[in-house]
Order: sequence, then structure tokens, then C-alpha cells
Amino acid sequence: MKFRNSLRKDFLLLLHSPIPIVSLFTVSLTVILIFFISLEKPFPLPLAGVRSISWCLVFLLNFILVGQALYEERELGAIQINRSSYGMTTIFISKLVVLWVGESLVIFGIQLVTAILFQEQSLENSLRSFCILTLGSIPLLSLGIAFGLVSAEARYQELVLPLLQIPLSLPVFFLGRETEFRVLQRGDLYGLFLFLSLIVFYTALCLVLLEIVMGKGPISPVLDPKNTKTGEK
Repeated sequence: MKFRNSLRKDFLLLLHSPIPIVSLFTVSLTVILIFFISLEKPFPLPLAGVRSISWCLVFLLNFILVGQALYEERELGAIQINRSSYGMTTIFISKLVVLWVGESLVIFGIQLVTAILFQEQSLENSLRSFCILTLGSIPLLSLGIAFGLVSAEARYQELVLPLLQIPLSLPVFFLGRETEFRVLQRGDLYGLFLFLSLIVFYTALCLVLLEIVMGKGPISPVLDPKNTKTGEK
């Protein structure tokens, strides 16, 4: 029941303000059009270049989505309230599901635009690329949500979050790009298995981090629903 309520809350927040999704797609479309217009027609961008652009967009726009998703709750102090009501594990999983759905929509738009403009791969390879990109967004979102919740009370959270997230996100970026190349060009499933193992490891690591740092941490007595004396005062 708690997970359902938390999931419903996060979906309503995303639907109430769809600006992050729109801004993500707008920035992605702008970057793709810049590359498309700047390249000369006799020298089209190869498939490896198209895939690199897609991974760079997923890597960079992940910061925008997580930052905007946590900004409103952090400013209103809702993170501490949700923590006392749902628990950190429930909050983490519900936000991961909601943001993953939103980012998958943006990735689908990126794949559609690149397939139309560059026309460097078949429909089957486009679907495979979409699946790998959406899988690669899971550990990136996990890191962003975990470090965003941990650093929610920091004074310069907008600067702290990228500094914590970027170093651990680089292995996902490089391994994901290499996995996509091997799957599309060679049909290598062993690389895909390693990539899936990395996804599971990062997600579990973020859950453990939240439980250690914030799961049993002190909660303000004003926000603690078990404190009846506060309500009497």
C-alpha cells in the first residue's frame, strides 16, 4: 500500500508538471539538429557517431531530469516527510520507476529522430538500441536519485549532485556504448550479460547506500508521525 501511494504521488508530480520531459526532448532535438545541419551531405555521420550522440544525450540529460524531479520536493521539505511516511527504499524504487518511464519516452523520441534524419540502421537495430539505452538509464537514474536524496540537505545541492554522480556514471556510459556496438555489429550476448550485471550491481549499491546513510538516521520530531506529544502541543 505504501509503495502504491508513493508511486501514485510521483506519477502525479510528473504529470502535474511535464516541463522536465518537454525540456529533455527539446534539448535532445536541438543537439541532434545541430549535428545534422553541421555535417556535409557527402560525408554522413557513421553509425558509431549516431550511437555516441545518443549515449551522450542520455548521460547528460539524466542530470536535468533527476535535478528537476527532486527540486520541488527538496525546497518544500517533502523529502523528510516522505521519508517518515514511506521509508527510503519505497521512495527510491517509486522514483526510479517513474523517472525511468519518463526518460524512456525521451529516449524513444531520440531514437525516432535519429532514425529519420541519419537513416544509418534498420528498424530492428533501432529497437535493440532503444532497449539498451533504456536499460542503461536505470543505473544512471539510480545514482542520481540516491545521491540526490543523500545530498538533499546540502547547501549547494545543485553542485554537489554532479560531483558525486559523474565519476560513478562513467563506467555505465563506456560499457553501455561498447555493449550496444557489440550487440548490433557482432551479436555478442556476453557483453550484454556483463552490462545487465552492472545494472543490478549499481541499483543494489544505491539501495544499500540509502539504507546505511538515511534509512536509520534521525527524523525530526515534528515530522515523526509516531510522536503524539507534538500534535498535543
